[in-house]
Amino acid sequence: MLAMFDLTQVNKFTVEFVHDLNRVRVNGIARRDKPPQIQKRIDKLIERAADFDKEHRLNVYKKAQLLSQIREGLDAEGWAKEDVELVVRRLMTLRLKPSEGSG
Repeated sequence: MLAMFDLTQVNKFTVEFVHDLNRVRVNGIARRDKPPQIQKRIDKLIERAADFDKEHRLNVYKKAQLLSQIREGLDAEGWAKEDVELVVRRLMTLRLKPSEGSG
C-alpha cells in the first residue's frame, strides 16, 4: 500500500527532467537555434517521460505529482507560464494517459 505513494523515483526523474528541459532550451537559445529545432529536442525529452511512465507504471497519484513537480520546476527556472503549460499539457494529453491496470 505504501509503495503506491512512494515518490522517490518520480522525484529523482523530475529533477533530472526539468534540468534537461531547461538545458535544451537555454542552450538552444544561446546557439540561436530556430524554435522548431528546440521543440524537436523538447519532444525527445517528452518521449523520455513517456518511457519513464511505461517502465514504472505510474498510478494516477504519481502522474499528478510528476506533472505538478515539472510545472513548479520550470516555473522556478523562469519559464514563461505559457511555455510551462504547453509542456505540461503535452505530457498530460499526449504521453501520460492512464495505462490499463494503473491505479
